[in-house]
Parts: sequence; C-alpha cells; structure tokens
Amino acid sequence: MKPVIKRLNRSFKNKVNKYDLSNQDQINKLQRAFTITNSVRNNLLYIHWNCKGDKFKQIHEITEEYYDKVNKEFDFMAELNLQHGLSVGNPCIEYFKENILDNAPYEYQDAIEAMKSQLSTYIEVLTDLSKCLEEFRGDQSVLDDMIAYWTKELDYKLGRMDMV
Repeated sequence: MKPVIKRLNRSFKNKVNKYDLSNQDQINKLQRAFTITNSVRNNLLYIHWNCKGDKFKQIHEITEEYYDKVNKEFDFMAELNLQHGLSVGNPCIEYFKENILDNAPYEYQDAIEAMKSQLSTYIEVLTDLSKCLEEFRGDQSVLDDMIAYWTKELDYKLGRMDMV
C-alpha cells in the first residue's frame, strides 16, 4: 500500500466513531439530514436545468450558486455520518423517497416557490440535527453557520426575488 493511502486510511480510522451515538434518534436525524441534503442538491440542479421564461438567467444563476454550496454541504453531511460510524448508503435511492418536486419546466415564480420550499425543509432538518448534536460543539457550530446562511438567503434574497 502506498504511504499516502496508509496515512489517509489511518486518518479516516481515527475519525470513524468519533462520537458514540447510542441514541437512535440522533442516528435517524443524521441520516435524514444526509438524505435531505442530497434531495435539495438534486432538486436545485433540476430547477437549474429546467428553468425557462424571461427571467431564465436570474433563476439559472441563483440555482447554480445554491447547488454549488449545497454540494459542499452534502460532502460535509456524508463525512459527518461516516465520522459517527454510520453508512452513507446510496443517496440516489433515498432521493426518490424524499423528492418533492414535480418534474416539469419551471417558470420564474414556480422556481422561486420550489426553492423556498426546498430551503425551508432543509433549514428545518439542519435545525433539528443541530439541536440533537448540542453536545458536539464542533459539528453544531458548522450546522449553525449553515442554518444562518440559508435562513438569510430564504428571507432576504428569495424574498426579494418573490416581489419582482
């Protein structure tokens, strides 16, 4: 085995089971957050690809910005699950269970409403997970930053776009 791979494996083993999650509620919330993050990521990408109308560029750009951010958060959620000794499974299977968007092209107002719905659900799941992990300040701090960012985006940016 190459030295770099050995180091990575050793580092990964140190992170696995970082916390003892004996509470099934915590485990369920971690896995649900992973699944919802994947669902939001995929749904934002779907809106990005399928927006249409005279404000196409505005929706196309904001969904790309949001997708990029959620994609990084999806990686964080996967790592958080793995650090807690949980499997990340196949997110594609879970996505279809959690997918809440209609598979149709999105006009401006429909796209705004779909994004608001996605982000509201996402904020609720992140908040629930943050409360559940209160004893793990490091992870909770990251989650709180994510919640603050998405709450601001939902209230300010999407709220202003809704008025247009």
